[in-house]
Amino acid sequence: MRTEVYCRMIVISAAFLALVAICPSMVDAEPAIEIFADKSSYEAGDTIELSLSAANDEEGLFVDVYVGLLMPGGSIMTCGPGGLSGAMTPWLANAYLPSGFAFGPEPLFWFDVPAGVEGEFQFGAGLAVPGTGNFLSELSFAPFEIGGGSSGELDFYVNGGTGSDLGDGCLEAPFKTIAHALASVDGSETAPVAIHIAAGTYAASTNGETFPLNMESWISLMGEDRDTTILDAEEEAYHVIRCNDVNNVTIDGLTITGGIADGPDPDCRGGGIYCKNCPDMIISNNAFTSNSGTYGAGLYVAWCSPTIENNDFMYNSADFGSGVCCDDSSAIIRHNTFENNAANYYGVAIYLGASSPTIFNNLIVNNSGTAIYNGYHSYAKIVNNTIVGNSSTMGGGGIYNYQGNPTIKDCIFWGNDDDLFDCSATFCCLEDFDDGDGNLHVFPEFDTGPLGGYYLNLSSACLNAGSRSSEEAGLSDRTTQTDGTPDTDEVDMGFHYPIP
Repeated sequence: MRTEVYCRMIVISAAFLALVAICPSMVDAEPAIEIFADKSSYEAGDTIELSLSAANDEEGLFVDVYVGLLMPGGSIMTCGPGGLSGAMTPWLANAYLPSGFAFGPEPLFWFDVPAGVEGEFQFGAGLAVPGTGNFLSELSFAPFEIGGGSSGELDFYVNGGTGSDLGDGCLEAPFKTIAHALASVDGSETAPVAIHIAAGTYAASTNGETFPLNMESWISLMGEDRDTTILDAEEEAYHVIRCNDVNNVTIDGLTITGGIADGPDPDCRGGGIYCKNCPDMIISNNAFTSNSGTYGAGLYVAWCSPTIENNDFMYNSADFGSGVCCDDSSAIIRHNTFENNAANYYGVAIYLGASSPTIFNNLIVNNSGTAIYNGYHSYAKIVNNTIVGNSSTMGGGGIYNYQGNPTIKDCIFWGNDDDLFDCSATFCCLEDFDDGDGNLHVFPEFDTGPLGGYYLNLSSACLNAGSRSSEEAGLSDRTTQTDGTPDTDEVDMGFHYPIP
């Protein structure tokens, strides 16, 4: 394979040229140089940006400055005044580094990647004794990849405390900001990208983070842990994360807070995360807290089919859908907790408009507002949820149905202003005396266990009282018992905790 990389432009900092002026003497010293590529992988048509830094803590001296490219086959090309060539040519010859010299990192080179090039490359830089090719200190290398040389997931890293946006995003040289990481990497179907975010608070006031974070297809954000990896827009942005016309995105392991969607449409939607036209999206293991907006303070999805699972929604406030708001979407909403949220009107946990989601095994407790609003032309499947202690002045503290047709079964409703409004349920435990096959109207007898206060006492009538087997329900690996005993036989009503 013939490999060609052409130098489009070489830009030399005026400050650098001023400091490497010619001087009449040379003494023994040990200077240093480092080279950085802006990304670790490129495709044809991309531009490679190289940065250099250099320092000399000893006495002043002359050097030849070399910048080279190590090819996949092992050959070396150097960058001279005329561009890249096979000759051993210094980029700057007989340049002087004064004592105390410090420069960069600063972008100096831009290279275009032509079509037909692929493989693993390394740019290198070194300082040598003038005219000899004998290097004075260790060489610096910036590895990168071009084209389809890899398959599978590519990993990049962000650390708001120790990272630098002049790094290449590898584990040893992480980016500083998530926004820079998203702008610097490219994902594809054959090489999706995972951006791993270290523990810390990412905000304008801490690491210079900018919001919203604009997602791209085939790129995922993976926090170290939702309790310690915090994305805080500090109420200075309409959205913390914005997803528009992207696919195959995962957002996992983050606390998402401080979004305030109080602008004109669409910026009145999705204070935490805004998603529109995003198939194949996974939003999992996150905490949405203290976000606000008109629609979907925590999460807004439209024309999407996301999986929303294992998230906590707390202290969010909106007019409609303080936790999740779905328009024209077929989401899977499962294993989430909605607690202490507030809605001025309907859907404090979930608000639905023309949507057909599966709402399965969620804990919806102690919110101010109607728990679930099943709006116009919505056909939600609402199964095995515990919906307790929700209050609403608008009616239907449990589920409010308006010109939709929800399926409701195997749930527990208790302590709501009204369990069901204009809808019916089967095989549910209801405080109100709504008719329906298999319904119970007795206190569910909650117990406090290792993960919360909504386990079922051994004397509860909700045990083995559901509409199908626990295996058929997909809950045989979860429990309603404080000792962690898996659910067997007929499924227990209500929310099932994971087994610790």
